[in-house]
Amino acid sequence: MEDSQHNKNEYSHNLKEQKTIRRTLRTHGTPAEAMLWKMLKGRQMDGAKFRRQFSIGPYILDFYCPECRICIELDGDGHYSADGYEHDQKRNSYLYEKHGITTLRYENMDVFKSPENICKQICEVIRAKRDKTYTAIPFQQTVPLRQGDEERSDGGGG
Repeated sequence: MEDSQHNKNEYSHNLKEQKTIRRTLRTHGTPAEAMLWKMLKGRQMDGAKFRRQFSIGPYILDFYCPECRICIELDGDGHYSADGYEHDQKRNSYLYEKHGITTLRYENMDVFKSPENICKQICEVIRAKRDKTYTAIPFQQTVPLRQGDEERSDGGGG
């Protein structure tokens, strides 16, 4: 999809009716969100500016870089059920198909266990998107379902 096609959908961001929810999410975030925000703010990731708790259409994104159209989501327990997984799929598809936004998903614990790997991957995706060499895969998600030893892997690209 061309950038001009994505721009016509930009009017649906940070809607007034979601302002209170966004503010609450920013002030009552998880420890993992607070730690990742310290790594993202101030253009520390290859000079890219990120916003936190930014809404696009009906969804509020944990972190969003408008320049590169990258959404970063941190997943807690609610994402490891069949319903949570289905919701994530629907959300990721909406963000990519309507707005050209690529979603990177990480488990909350990954922020504490391997922050350097997360930073490295985010920077690689930023560079690839800037260079227009990023493979057009809408999202990357490899997380355990927490019911048995199954893993769900829904794409690549980063």
